[in-house]
Amino acid sequence: MVSPSLHPAAREILKENKELFPDEIPKLLPRRGDLDFKIELEPGAWPPAKLPYRLSYTELEEMKKRLKDYIDRGFIRPSTSPFGAPAFFVKRRRMAPSVW
Repeated sequence: MVSPSLHPAAREILKENKELFPDEIPKLLPRRGDLDFKIELEPGAWPPAKLPYRLSYTELEEMKKRLKDYIDRGFIRPSTSPFGAPAFFVKRRRMAPSVW
């Protein structure tokens, strides 16, 4: 769903590329293209260490549910890497349905 307050130019971009911005997360990952991306690390460089944000019990349960779903779909996989990526919830008010 596209927010009614979205700038008209952004709305047009979403409309023209609706196959790239689905309303729901697909069940499977899209086919890999011809491009292969990787992150080149500088030798000996480490990212800054920070403690994760605390989650309420409800948020923690929701996070576990979503992670299990993403693992089941093959979007992510368990890792023992010392690195991680931040994840957070964004509270949104209900958006009115819109036509793409």
